[in-house]
Amino acid sequence: MDVIRGRSKMVSVSMKQWAIVVLGLSLVTAVVGLPVCPECQAVITVGGTEIRVQMLSPTLVRVEERGPHGWEDRPTFTVQNRSFPGIPIENTAPTPTGTSFRTAYFVVDVNVGRADDTAAVSVVIAAINGTVLSETPAIGTVDGSFIAPEPVKFTNDTVIVMADAPRFVPPAGGATPPAVPPTKHGATSGFDVDNHAIDVYFFLATRGPTALRTEFLQLTGTIPTLPAWAFGLWFCWYHPYNQTAKEAEIQRFIDDDLGLDVASLDRDWRNLGLPQEALYAENTTLFPDLDGFFDFVHQRQLRVFFNDHPKPLDVNSTGSGSSVAEVVLSPAEVEMRWQGLTSLMERGLDFWWYDCHWAWFEPSLAIPNGGSVDGVTWGTAVFHDIMARYNTEKNTTISAAQTFSLGCSGGTHPTSHRHGTHWTGDIYNTALLDSVATMIQSGYETLTPYVHPDCTGHHGADDAEVYLRWIQFCAWGNIMRVHSDPYNDRRPWMLGEFVESTFRQLVKTRIALVPQLASAAQQASVDATPLVQRLDAEWPSLTEATRMDQFLFVVDTLVAPIDPFPPPPPPSPAPPGPRGFDAQPCVPGKASQRWLLSPGVSPGDAASTVIRSAAGATGGCWEITGCSSAAGAAIGCGYGCKPLPKPGSAPGKCDLNGAWAVHSNGTITSVMDGHCVEAQPSAGAVPEGSRMAVVVGPCTGRANQQFKMTPSKSNGSSGYTVQQNGLCVDNEYGPTHQTDAASPVYNRSRSVFIPPGKWTHGYTGETITGPTTIQVTNVSLDQMPLFHRRGGIVVTAWPSRNAATLDWSRLVVQWWPGSALSVGEGSLRTFFVADGDTTWRHDLRMVVQRQGGGLHSDDRCADLVLEIGRPQLHFAPVGGGGDPVAIERAWHLRVHVPVSESVSSVTSSGSAYPHRIHPQWRDSPAQNTPLTGFGVGPSSISDVLEITVAPRRNGSTWPLSFSLSLCRT
Repeated sequence: MDVIRGRSKMVSVSMKQWAIVVLGLSLVTAVVGLPVCPECQAVITVGGTEIRVQMLSPTLVRVEERGPHGWEDRPTFTVQNRSFPGIPIENTAPTPTGTSFRTAYFVVDVNVGRADDTAAVSVVIAAINGTVLSETPAIGTVDGSFIAPEPVKFTNDTVIVMADAPRFVPPAGGATPPAVPPTKHGATSGFDVDNHAIDVYFFLATRGPTALRTEFLQLTGTIPTLPAWAFGLWFCWYHPYNQTAKEAEIQRFIDDDLGLDVASLDRDWRNLGLPQEALYAENTTLFPDLDGFFDFVHQRQLRVFFNDHPKPLDVNSTGSGSSVAEVVLSPAEVEMRWQGLTSLMERGLDFWWYDCHWAWFEPSLAIPNGGSVDGVTWGTAVFHDIMARYNTEKNTTISAAQTFSLGCSGGTHPTSHRHGTHWTGDIYNTALLDSVATMIQSGYETLTPYVHPDCTGHHGADDAEVYLRWIQFCAWGNIMRVHSDPYNDRRPWMLGEFVESTFRQLVKTRIALVPQLASAAQQASVDATPLVQRLDAEWPSLTEATRMDQFLFVVDTLVAPIDPFPPPPPPSPAPPGPRGFDAQPCVPGKASQRWLLSPGVSPGDAASTVIRSAAGATGGCWEITGCSSAAGAAIGCGYGCKPLPKPGSAPGKCDLNGAWAVHSNGTITSVMDGHCVEAQPSAGAVPEGSRMAVVVGPCTGRANQQFKMTPSKSNGSSGYTVQQNGLCVDNEYGPTHQTDAASPVYNRSRSVFIPPGKWTHGYTGETITGPTTIQVTNVSLDQMPLFHRRGGIVVTAWPSRNAATLDWSRLVVQWWPGSALSVGEGSLRTFFVADGDTTWRHDLRMVVQRQGGGLHSDDRCADLVLEIGRPQLHFAPVGGGGDPVAIERAWHLRVHVPVSESVSSVTSSGSAYPHRIHPQWRDSPAQNTPLTGFGVGPSSISDVLEITVAPRRNGSTWPLSFSLSLCRT
């Protein structure tokens, strides 16, 4: 039996190669961060290696292998907080295969796989009644990811297992230059990468999914509470603006009252191509006065961010870089990134866009004997560390808790939630419903509540229908950011007056929703509740609630975006072979099989050329998807066409993507990397009617890389067919949405699952009782399926130019009360509101009660009671918070009266209270956008009652209560 000495308490079990020691108070007080409970942990030896079992809470267990330099009680890259009080181990007993630890809440069995292998140790966690909650066969196989189950499967028996892997310890400032040269780990800028060991955490959902998410954030760090302006409109375009054009665009947004909050510049703010693109120096040809540009933006109460495809110091021509810790964390690399990012922030940049979707990006970080942190996660962390330190030291308007970047989605590392907003990459405009599903899934699966798409899609030309259906979805999503590739101009005025006007109304709705979004952000930072939720989070027993094409927006609004693209035709047998950009049976005159070369270039010239589709609006030019040099990389044709690099320029690798050379031997090579176009399969006859995928790969000289370009003419237009083995290369990657101007074909209908309760349509006022599935048909382009829960509340803003200029001293409570017949119905909502760095919480209570308390249930009148609770301090900075009594806020109440009911009186504290009623429209629909105004009529067929309350100090008498007499008419 092994004996561990120097501890105040010791319990041992006689067992071959095992010893169990309960760590006592003397060690707890000596090591910062260990649980307070003196008997909440035990040490076991497996062979010559120790394993520590810690009962951190009634729902959190840690099993840790002793590292090369001892137990790890410091914050690590993954685990930010060690302050867990722990729960006592009440009983320790040997089992045939190991040891059992019993607490008041659960039992943990630690079992030996092989006596000399800690990685093979298995862990079984069971409830006190014996029900097995979790079985982990080998702790060494648990990876460093966190993926929560979908809501319907997230029960009180759920256990999520997560490893702190790779485990390493950052210095106080993270990936920033140390303020004082480190005395240890200088080669890695103060990062300790030498104590990796197996370290596994078990999260138990016995107190419910919300409690589990809360504890996960307590362990790994919180979600940023985004500043309110981040919930306004962002506009991006990958376009080589010059300073005059960009400032004119921004001014147009302001002059046209389009609600812009955040402007941006993509790659062209800097000089492109290596080595200059590795530097953080502006392109003075396009932006001769960058400081003046920052002033221009901020004088208009806007924010601005820049794109960065960061290049490591050791980057080579292919964009790869070393992952070795001594390289990635070298003082030179850390200093270079700090100086580069902060140099632009010092001049006025508000935040950064870490773009990881091209060839150059932050490399992964390899930890000795511990695996790697992927480049997406690591790069986002670097950007966040730099911005958080800068914002803190410079006391900017963005606090460390609010610091965020725009980064890539899809990461499953347990730190992904800490770094802000994530976008889903360069998608097509056909992916609206896929984007809805990704937004929903990311919220519940990786606890990243700000995953969002390029609104309107990155690729693909939009018409009015496609554009506005996307804008509708994004106005009710978590982040509203319009973006586009270089070939599609998505500025709203480019699509005509109707589109611009509808866009304006949707952005006004978005601005009105900012207080509710900002409140939800505060909640998310505490318990990771997503801003948009799948319906089974509330109704897990209903199959229809698992749909991924509709969602609850901040609890009380049901949103069902419309996909503008017609549903696909009934399935038919697919031809053999891959689908996509491919070679198909040749069809004479088919436009998608006809290709154009650059002027003056002929097949066999081997001159640099584009290869452009002759298919008109559905065409584009050949590009390698993702700028990839991998064998078998796909070719796409939906990106538009970019100009060839000018002679004498020094283009980067990806600037050459889209340039091709057609040689006399029939090969077609990419100028970017010299790879050859090829057809797959690479050998054998191709039966008539089959297809072959067309990709790129290293040149081999084989027949499948030799193409025949034959002149082709149709309707007076000349070009070439590109043939391989009797098949013609066909453009299948262009946008699939094609319409005839005389007879447009759109999808304007969809089914909507209405969950239990009563739900009122945001535009028509019709109330539907669920659960039921309805079909909405021929929805006009200025409306969308939008339903407000009866008994629900949305807190909105007073009308404002944009989110940054909201008047937080005046808030509007939009209330959809239950019917006079729904006596006993009640609900409670929590609303957070910030005053500077201080956040207050109000509890809003609603109930429908019978008048006088004694009338029969068939009486037609009832009292609706709304109570706004006393503001309670939720968060205040250290040494701050201000005077809570001095803060004043006016509350305005806007009651959406149920159809066929009316309000006869309003009282507060027993006395009549002045109010105003806007009657429903009778003959034709009103054109008011939902939630955008106070003092305007309804947008539907129900009355709206309004109450105005004078500004009220936090120190006034609370709660603020109103009673409305509601009667059936």
